[in-house]
Amino acid sequence: METVVTNNYFEQNNGNTFYVYCTGFLGLNAVIESNTFRNNTDKVVTLFDSNNCGAHYKSKPVNVKIDNNIFMNNRAENVLHIDYSSFPETRRAIVRNNTFEDNEVVSKDLFPTFFRRSTTRAVIVLKEGTFNLHENILENPGFTFQLSTLRHAHRRAIDAKLNWWGTAEECQIVDRIFDFQHRVQLSPVDFFPYLLSSRKTKAINSSIARPSCFLKGARIGGILDRPLALSSAVSSYEVRDDIIILTNGSLSIPKNVTLEFPSRSAMVVQGRLLAVGTKDEKVRFIKKLHQGKFRLGGGAGPWEGRVEFLVNDTWWPMCVPYWKLPFREGKIICQQLDLYYYRYRIYSRPADGPGFVHNVFCDADVDGDIMKCRPNGWSYGPTCWGYTAYVYCQHYNWAGLHLAITNHKSSLKHLEIQDAGYAYRSDIQIPGAALKVDLFHHSISNIFINNSVGIGMQVVYQNIFHNQSLMPHSAISSTRFHGVLSRSNSLALEHVNLTRNDVNGFIYESTWDKINTFTAEMASPDVYMTFHVCSENKTFLAGGKVFHFTLEKLEYSLELRCQHLMETEPGYKLVVQDLYYLSSYSYNGRHFVHVYDGENTSVSSPWKMESLPWKDRPAFNSTRSSVVFDLYKRYSINLAINFLVYTVKG
Repeated sequence: METVVTNNYFEQNNGNTFYVYCTGFLGLNAVIESNTFRNNTDKVVTLFDSNNCGAHYKSKPVNVKIDNNIFMNNRAENVLHIDYSSFPETRRAIVRNNTFEDNEVVSKDLFPTFFRRSTTRAVIVLKEGTFNLHENILENPGFTFQLSTLRHAHRRAIDAKLNWWGTAEECQIVDRIFDFQHRVQLSPVDFFPYLLSSRKTKAINSSIARPSCFLKGARIGGILDRPLALSSAVSSYEVRDDIIILTNGSLSIPKNVTLEFPSRSAMVVQGRLLAVGTKDEKVRFIKKLHQGKFRLGGGAGPWEGRVEFLVNDTWWPMCVPYWKLPFREGKIICQQLDLYYYRYRIYSRPADGPGFVHNVFCDADVDGDIMKCRPNGWSYGPTCWGYTAYVYCQHYNWAGLHLAITNHKSSLKHLEIQDAGYAYRSDIQIPGAALKVDLFHHSISNIFINNSVGIGMQVVYQNIFHNQSLMPHSAISSTRFHGVLSRSNSLALEHVNLTRNDVNGFIYESTWDKINTFTAEMASPDVYMTFHVCSENKTFLAGGKVFHFTLEKLEYSLELRCQHLMETEPGYKLVVQDLYYLSSYSYNGRHFVHVYDGENTSVSSPWKMESLPWKDRPAFNSTRSSVVFDLYKRYSINLAINFLVYTVKG
């Protein structure tokens, strides 16, 4: 379908100003050019697919060019929203040379510090598809974010080079783009180099040293791509975004330093983490707690209880009149606590108490602070001729510390991890864990994990050349799930106290599921490999490293016989550890993967991966710096293979 939309004027529309649904059903080539969108509300330009459009099929290509339009003075949740739903290789949008100026979000964000894992409140919102954004002007102070991505694919970047973002300061641009630098599950936005003014005459020098935006005073968060040592002069650091330590980054945290994480935030390490305390001066990772002149008291935790205000250093309950229901006040209180509202209850006033706070009335569409809800009308007295209010918020911990598969070794000692375990990837059924270790080759001891709403500690694989026990002299207590979940059959557990955990203290599972595939996805980029056994004939691996391989997708309808040489540096040898082998056809002779020691398949006997009990994680220890993979599959057969390769001194 061919569509041209040019030289039109759209103004004061209260619904969808320009809305295209099911772009991929028939295919679409569209040009949206030289139009003006001004003073519209709700949604301005939306291109949207869903599975109801047949989007789960590989439909006809979609190519949309949005060029030289003016978007000005619109009041909407977002101005341009594109979601092609699936198949990014066939569905594209080019957004070029447009002006987005003085647009405002439709309603003020009353809780700008509330920690969300995604947001649609941005000038441009992009989800699925292939996107190119160039030479656009984005000057919209009425929006916190100029661009937001909703796509959960941290290895797929959005090309947004050479745009003007309303500032020439890179760290300010980072703050205006909601992407991987804020939340680890989101796609990154590649905005560098960028334009230095709205005149579009000059761009930042792409060869200059780029700043680090990770540390701002006593606040930290975002990506860390270089070594950083936090100062011991600051006893507590507030975490503002997910902490993402990239492969070339390292973070050193000195003794007696605390990191305070907001609810639902995560810390992922693909580089190196050094969190080394002492017996008396520990490093602490805790959930940030509200400190102010109101609280929820007397409940199971600070997320529920009686609404109370601090009056003359004493906590006074809020008195609710008989004719009033406190759900508006409850919603505001929960969001101020960085939580979601669940419910309220009202009870007859207590027989005695220090006093009561009266006339606390809020407007949920205006007020974002319970302390500012018509404060001039508040009164205080010794009696309450009404009810006291109990508010219950949905309880959220922070996610915890995730050590992804990497070639760097972290050191954790005398570290406390409190109130973690939130499942930040529950969208793909990944359970939460206070401490996740995807490949155990680290130095971990004297760890205290408490009050995890998920697993205490999860270990997926253990480096076969790492012989240390998991975390000696440690304790895991009061988890909602297992104390320790291990997928490694060679784990050594010594001197660990596992107490008051709601399910198993320790459990070993020999299985393959989404935990394993997520482990591969989160691996450091220098570890994560696709095994191009048929599309390429050779792979070279650096010495002294570990690599995770996933078999490339092989054509189901073809019969294939492929040989692939894998080699490393002289003086090193290859050790292949089988993680998973599955065929859609179980009978012998219809498929195999054989591994030979050296380059000559006629000299040695093969290591037959198809015959191995992969759940035991068997390993092939070569004697040379190269091995040959020999793969065969008949037509109408699918293969799924995952393995680790260690390059070790010969």
